[in-house]
Amino acid sequence: MEQIMGLISKASVILAFVFISTLIGKNFIVTKSRKWDYTPFVQGIIFTLFILIDIQTPFVGSNNISYDAREVLFNLAAAGYGPITATITAGSTFVIRWLRGTKGTEIALWGIALVYFLEMAFIFVLRRRKLSFNAVRVFF
Repeated sequence: MEQIMGLISKASVILAFVFISTLIGKNFIVTKSRKWDYTPFVQGIIFTLFILIDIQTPFVGSNNISYDAREVLFNLAAAGYGPITATITAGSTFVIRWLRGTKGTEIALWGIALVYFLEMAFIFVLRRRKLSFNAVRVFF
């Protein structure tokens, strides 16, 4: 029962991260200067902070394996804000995880790289087919 509560707690934290990102994206609009929109850069930094918090507080299962949700947050960053946000998030998370240097770092780094390249391929396919990513397309 304790593990189920821990898992629910972890999911709640991810949901809170998404709400915070949405709140910042909607209410604190970063002004466009000339041709640049700084929103993807700001969201990349925000998602990086979320992943840093997530990595520092992993869910530890009964077999003493720690689980974090960085891939979920990567996917939300890429799907919601595009390739610039995904690149900032993946690159900085890669460096953070590499500097942490705990057991299983190599596998985690490969996972970060794999998820990043899959996200970029997904965005490329969507843009090539001129489709948008939204909840209706995902669930129906």
